[in-house]
Amino acid sequence: MGCFRSRLPPLEQYRLSTASENAAGTSLDKGPLAGSIAISPFITPGVYGGDEIVYRIGDTEYGTYPNREWALPLGDMLGMLAEETIRENPLGNVGVYDPESRRQFDFLWQGAVREFEEVNRGNRVFAAVRLEARLLRSNDDSIIWRGDRSVERPVADPTMTRIVEELSAAAREAMRALVSEAKTAASKLSARTAPP
Repeated sequence: MGCFRSRLPPLEQYRLSTASENAAGTSLDKGPLAGSIAISPFITPGVYGGDEIVYRIGDTEYGTYPNREWALPLGDMLGMLAEETIRENPLGNVGVYDPESRRQFDFLWQGAVREFEEVNRGNRVFAAVRLEARLLRSNDDSIIWRGDRSVERPVADPTMTRIVEELSAAAREAMRALVSEAKTAASKLSARTAPP
């Protein structure tokens, strides 16, 4: 009968730090859209769909840490971050993450992950995030706006805790930029459709 002669490394779990930890609070602005917004979990295709934290060496070599993973699904954490960001900078009357019935809401916020990883280039480490998002009218699924934002930040002290902190900061920066772009597009739409 065989036995393990060495111990497996302990499991480490991490969460993204949220916008509310660094924000002043909820805005009193109602936003340019006359209606409520349902926010979906972000789609996490391929290697981003698992629990393990992703790393990349150079531009093409991907891997995941066997003992370092997200405490919650990445798509859920990004959906909650979108809700908090929209609460800070409203698009409509209210934004709710993952409601039971999205069709009861006037608009839908959907997103997808295109990059979300530690990047190793020689002896330098970076946190790379690329998010896509779109805002739809729920009654006909027409797209009001769509956007894409990439953020890459250097990690000065590349421990996993610092890498996750920089991934969190990059995600917040990308999300704020996407919400701001969506708000500008929604304001133009509201101006065009407002009665004279």
